[in-house]
Amino acid sequence: MRRPLTIAAIVGLVLGGIAFTLIWLLTPKGGWHTPPPGDRVQHAIDALRQDHVYVGPEERWRFTDAQLADLEKAAKRAPVPTYVVYWDGYDGDWGVTIDNVALDQIKEAIPGDAYFVMADATNGAVQTDARGYEPPFSGDLDNPARPGPSLVSFLDDLGDPEPPWDEDEMSVADGFGQGAKIGISVGGGVAVVVFVVGLARDRSKEQKA
Repeated sequence: MRRPLTIAAIVGLVLGGIAFTLIWLLTPKGGWHTPPPGDRVQHAIDALRQDHVYVGPEERWRFTDAQLADLEKAAKRAPVPTYVVYWDGYDGDWGVTIDNVALDQIKEAIPGDAYFVMADATNGAVQTDARGYEPPFSGDLDNPARPGPSLVSFLDDLGDPEPPWDEDEMSVADGFGQGAKIGISVGGGVAVVVFVVGLARDRSKEQKA
């Protein structure tokens, strides 16, 4: 009986390790690929690289020159490099590029540790993301009718940056180790089945004898 039990445990261990190692090797590193930006998002990316602030042309009328200058200053004095977009989420490409996808595209195009802030003129909703830090809070502008001062207030409330959660990638050894743990469990389960079947077979032989 010992040999089948040992073989079952070894087989479970090896198969579990191989399975987890293959999963690690086949999982995309650095997140899933973000589709390339369309014209509207590319215009925002080009502007952000220069000024850290992009206001969609359809919403420029909402800002005085002084308010826009204040917003640019607020982005520059933020605790970490901060990129701000304010636009009509349903304009430009008729809502084809929704805000969370556009935010991912902007984040992928602009390197370095930073905050990314996107405000939608249609409802005052603000989405955020970050690289190298925990993303700051998302929410709504305190006064959507006055986006300039409201965005400045939002940026001033970002607070001190926090380090990101530990997202270290799993190594091959880690993957095999995790697989080994499951393999032991699987092997143990198989071993129990083998033991029960073997025990029943032995009793059957004894009864026949």
